[in-house]
Amino acid sequence: MHSIQRIEDSIAETLVNVLKRAEELKGKDQLALAKEYKEWIQGPPFDEEILIIDEFTFNDCNF
Repeated sequence: MHSIQRIEDSIAETLVNVLKRAEELKGKDQLALAKEYKEWIQGPPFDEEILIIDEFTFNDCNF
């Protein structure tokens, strides 16, 4: 449970810093920052495939 709180605190601190930086930026720079963090917060689309390599199985493969 303690690690979940640390993760949430880290995310909150990051977002506060992004908002502060966004106030300093103007025009296209501000828009670019907003778009980047929008993607970061929303995450990748669910239709993207995620490759997982099981290192134990992978080590047994002969390439």
